[in-house]
Amino acid sequence: MEKRIISLLTISIALMFSPIVKVLPVCSAAPMTAKNAVVTVPAGQALQTIVTTPISSNHLYLGQTVTVVTGEDFYYNGNLVAPVDSVLIGSVINVSKAKNESNGELLLRFTQLTTPYGIKVPISAIIKNDNKQGKLFGYDAEKEGGADVNIPVTTPMTLVLTQPITVNPEMYNSNY
Repeated sequence: MEKRIISLLTISIALMFSPIVKVLPVCSAAPMTAKNAVVTVPAGQALQTIVTTPISSNHLYLGQTVTVVTGEDFYYNGNLVAPVDSVLIGSVINVSKAKNESNGELLLRFTQLTTPYGIKVPISAIIKNDNKQGKLFGYDAEKEGGADVNIPVTTPMTLVLTQPITVNPEMYNSNY
């Protein structure tokens, strides 16, 4: 019995240091995609982001650049599309400040996603809301008159793709 244990121990040690043995992971967080395979994410898919600078219809101007970041990895069909902390760059398409009795309005369109690895992916996305057009309206129940759109830093914001995007998830997997 003792001889058998020593033999198994010797084999185990030999296998650990053998250059022939390659240890492969048993499982991974997401399935790997074949090299050069692409994944197309259809329009209508939602992306969870976080506001990194204050967004306000009182301070923004037409054409101004706005950025948010992904708060978590974004997967589609088990494939990594955008790693956490990817930056989404957009611009102000329509803005009006609150005046007298009318509320402020704001429409942003996001056109580029940049991963933490510097990979740029063209996108088309708007803020998800009830009107399904991405336009935000100011509201303040405690204020008389119009209110501006105000979105503070660290606010979770859901964006919706308005057009499909195509990525090769392998370009991200090789960076982990």
